[in-house]
Amino acid sequence: MKTHAEIFEIKEQVLHLLPQKAIFWEDKKTLLLSDLHLGKASHFRKSGIPIPTKVLQKDLDCLTHLVDQYHPDTICFLGDLFHSHINQEFDLLQQWLEKYPALKKELVRGNHDILPAAYYKRAGIKVYPIAVTKAPFVFVHDPMEEPDTSKYYFSGHIHPGVHFSGLGRQHLSLPCFYFGENQALLPAFGAFTGLYAIQPKKADQVFVIGEGKVMRIGSK
Repeated sequence: MKTHAEIFEIKEQVLHLLPQKAIFWEDKKTLLLSDLHLGKASHFRKSGIPIPTKVLQKDLDCLTHLVDQYHPDTICFLGDLFHSHINQEFDLLQQWLEKYPALKKELVRGNHDILPAAYYKRAGIKVYPIAVTKAPFVFVHDPMEEPDTSKYYFSGHIHPGVHFSGLGRQHLSLPCFYFGENQALLPAFGAFTGLYAIQPKKADQVFVIGEGKVMRIGSK
């Protein structure tokens, strides 16, 4: 089944905004995603919280679908790839990565990426401690409080979403891609994550994700 993307151009670059909460950067053949939080389900199960074991497999199946459809040269994780201390889910991730030996794997370290360097090296993941620049963009994990206006940043971390209110006290929250003047926010890729409601400005461009579609709600 083909993924139907919303095409968005910024800084003369073509981005495919995907309903799976990732971006395919067409010009650089790079798959961008953030906040998988792999291992989070196991972490909660150890604390006695019954999280389904299929959470990880759903995320890996989604990654397989995207890689097989778009054939990226590089996959770049914008932080919080793995949620906490080592557990068996990291081995499953490594097995998945080994299925794509030609694929370059990169990670901009997030606050949850606390594993020793040896684990990332074993999995073939190149780690950037703070940021990596791929002109015309800079990729980080945490949103910039005071971004350099000469650059355009992509980040994750806050799991952006939009909250809608309707009649009869109905409420709905959806994950989103957010593009501001100098930085973009990616939704959390992982299925077992929450949302933080953003407050976009009038000129910002926002794309919500729902029912397998990406829909623009910001200004054109």
